[in-house]
Amino acid sequence: MRQQRTSEVGAGPGTDCAAPTWLQIEQPDGKVLRRSALMLAAQNGDLALLRTLLLKATAHEVNVASPDDGATALHCGAACVRLRGCSLEIVNALLAAGGDPEQRDGEGRTPLDFLSEQQARKAEEQVRVRDSRPPNMI
Repeated sequence: MRQQRTSEVGAGPGTDCAAPTWLQIEQPDGKVLRRSALMLAAQNGDLALLRTLLLKATAHEVNVASPDDGATALHCGAACVRLRGCSLEIVNALLAAGGDPEQRDGEGRTPLDFLSEQQARKAEEQVRVRDSRPPNMI
């Protein structure tokens, strides 16, 4: 397995303080994508790290899109479930934290588009349960 090279890129001076610190990840084809820590935990299937990061994350941080391809942490997690057999709990944790299953990436795909039909149904049920709770229970 090829090791990914990373470098840290901050939001920069004078930018929105809610902007994440981006990590630049070199893909096997040489393309470089910026990913947040939440995105990396999700795409690597690290549920323990993801849950730790979600303890302090806002819904905005959960739904922030990469400036390179428009992917969110939920896109990354759903791709991990589908392509690498990661636990659907990755997606469920992001949904419970306010992840938007309707947000589209740069190619127009929603996170649920990455899941199998059965996995997408389970994730949609998670959203219905989340959205039916009173605000103080989320």
